[in-house]
Amino acid sequence: MEKNITNEYIDELENKMNIKFPNILREYYLKHNFANTKECTFKLDGIEGKFILDFIIPLKYGTCNFEKEYECVLENECISNEYIPLAVDMDGDNYYWHSKSGKVYYISH
Repeated sequence: MEKNITNEYIDELENKMNIKFPNILREYYLKHNFANTKECTFKLDGIEGKFILDFIIPLKYGTCNFEKEYECVLENECISNEYIPLAVDMDGDNYYWHSKSGKVYYISH
């Protein structure tokens, strides 16, 4: 099954949800939507730590995709709708990017 994403599709999502994807994230989705991830290293507050992602949320396709996850944010109102779903780690905790600042946040349940 073809799982590629187009610029036009990303433009549609941005217009529909009134957000703007950072260029680096747009480029990622155009190249790697629905890709498997491996161990990733992140820097948090100047401290290097190792975090293992289960997956980066695909924009489209699969049971867990961007639109479904963002709708949950909007419906549950547990966090501001400025936080956009990005990834899920091995423990089911979530990463979000902030639509105003572009920063990535880790939210543990």
